[in-house]
Amino acid sequence: MLIVLNKTRHLGNDEVHIVWSDHNRDYRRDIIPTEFCDVLITIYPLGNCLNRITVNCKPEVPYFGVLFDEAIVESNMLAGLVKATVICASRAKRTTLPFYQQ
Repeated sequence: MLIVLNKTRHLGNDEVHIVWSDHNRDYRRDIIPTEFCDVLITIYPLGNCLNRITVNCKPEVPYFGVLFDEAIVESNMLAGLVKATVICASRAKRTTLPFYQQ
């Protein structure tokens, strides 16, 4: 049991999480217990090369761009848009930290 705990103790300790969900039901934020996860980006494949994106943020995170909640994105554009969104989300989160300088 100790080996498993050591392997997973840092799982979820990031400010931005990306989840791929093959289910139609919404992903529950509490599945991975963490004090972090300020921004949760969930991708739901819809078929026909389309994906539904949900973006869930803690209240203190200011608005950031690129993808938005309930966006529909073609699969060929998904990787680049998610990557850009994660960068923007991380920067937005860091601006809420005391003494942060850009």
